[in-house]
Amino acid sequence: MGISRYNASGYLDMTAHLAIQNMEREEKVLHIEYPTGYMNIHMEAIFPCTVKRADKLFRMVRRYSTPQDKARLLDALQHLEKKYTDKERFYSIQVQTATEEIDRRCNLIQQNDAKRRLAGIQRNIRQFEAIVGSKEG
Repeated sequence: MGISRYNASGYLDMTAHLAIQNMEREEKVLHIEYPTGYMNIHMEAIFPCTVKRADKLFRMVRRYSTPQDKARLLDALQHLEKKYTDKERFYSIQVQTATEEIDRRCNLIQQNDAKRRLAGIQRNIRQFEAIVGSKEG
């Protein structure tokens, strides 16, 4: 992802690679600054999360985040929803086409995990929209 480790001449150029990598990493972090401190939320690490944790986080987002950050968070949640939907479909096909019972069981476990995470992300999106509002609003 991002930029190659090698420059146009074929030589190793870690400076540009690391700079782009750090910028991409920073895009996945939501920075919330409030009167008594700040929080850096690593969006892919925290979601899906529990109702209680999401409620606290989304109330802070509503109060202290810019509209652009709110939109970024909703986009990240929707991206994760698509990711887990795709995973669930993939493992569903793998379960149906598996020839060995052990493979079928392993794929079924992965499919159920993707379903569980998808349900959590969808719950988080509904909470976000109820607490913060949609990105258009």
